[in-house]
Amino acid sequence: MRIALILFSLLSYQSAFAYIPPSYFFVRLLSKKHADLKNSALKYKVSFYDSDTATPHSTFNDTIYISDGKISSVLKGTGSEILASSAKSMDEEGSNFSLFTAALFFYHPSKMFHVFKKSGLPIKTEAQVYEDKDSKNPNIPYKPESSVTLTHIQSRLVYIFNGDNGRTISPPQIWFDKSSMLPIRVVFRTADGEALDVRIAHHSVYQNSFLPKVIDVYRGGSLWSKLELLDASALTKHPDIANKIASSIPQADSIESYMKWLH
Repeated sequence: MRIALILFSLLSYQSAFAYIPPSYFFVRLLSKKHADLKNSALKYKVSFYDSDTATPHSTFNDTIYISDGKISSVLKGTGSEILASSAKSMDEEGSNFSLFTAALFFYHPSKMFHVFKKSGLPIKTEAQVYEDKDSKNPNIPYKPESSVTLTHIQSRLVYIFNGDNGRTISPPQIWFDKSSMLPIRVVFRTADGEALDVRIAHHSVYQNSFLPKVIDVYRGGSLWSKLELLDASALTKHPDIANKIASSIPQADSIESYMKWLH
């Protein structure tokens, strides 16, 4: 009911000020857009770059398995040998996953909310939003949150969660395209404390859900890794996967960081 009310306000609100949805609204929308990613296998080509080159120095295939309560990953080279793998089961709050994984692949709203909160995003629950009224704007049933802004970025309208209209890029932040309400940028801090800037160039439709098609990961201002979607298919059974990295593998440092930071 409240979602319908917000959408009605968005269409009917006539003011000099742009409509800004409440923070929890983005979680609700993302969970709906990701609903059919449950029980899916997503295969990406993963390329790694040096900071001063436009050509990748190495390429691998990463298959991400998503099922109820678990997300796993298997990284392979040109052959069938498994170079690295990871398997994570969601705890009650999903807090053992990164902001990157939650924003791009989670379909459970409460777990997504908890990861957003744990990452440092100033997100409010629905009840908290409606407790705070705005007497200056009686046409909307709540006071807009200062943590969500709407701005033009290269002729594109973008909602920025926890950013000062895009002037400062610092973790944590999520950018949403206003027309599609899909995430186009996720800035977060890894478990090692390093800031990564993830930019989603394109999305694909899979069943009735949206998933990132091209993902560019920037490290220290330079392109570090690119993920390109190769295939998406239904998952009938989650494979038995262990957390491991093979010994004597090429680009061991890049692979270890990739598995640790993005999975």
